[in-house]
Amino acid sequence: MSDFQVKLTSNIQQVLDELNRKCEFAMQKIGGTAVDQTVQAIEGNLGMSRAVQTGRLKNSIHYATQEQSGYDYIYFDDEIEWFENSIPKITDTDPVVYIGTEVYYAASVYFGYGANMYKGAREFLKIGLSFNAYQWENILKNELKK
Repeated sequence: MSDFQVKLTSNIQQVLDELNRKCEFAMQKIGGTAVDQTVQAIEGNLGMSRAVQTGRLKNSIHYATQEQSGYDYIYFDDEIEWFENSIPKITDTDPVVYIGTEVYYAASVYFGYGANMYKGAREFLKIGLSFNAYQWENILKNELKK
């Protein structure tokens, strides 16, 4: 008989860890792009008239992913008044990115009710997220190829 031995090593965990790292990085890139486009929509640069005047809403738009969450941040309006917000820790198990704001009047601007009724709905998130939406798939594909 031969002393031939075969040793098998599983790298499944390392592959999964690397896949998760690449997906997280893709979600961060998607979040940053989505925030930029949403801000452009609020400013009236994507076919919608300017949604607000003070800059508080546009400067409050943020994204969160599993790794980029669970922190406090400060943002300013156009008159340099500052505001604080906390992004809770994301506990989703799948790669995810959340985009939004905590500004109390965001819903009335978005849906066009309350004091914003005369201006109509300003669907800044819908416009910002759908403008060049094909980018999201390309960002993910490019990150996974690296």
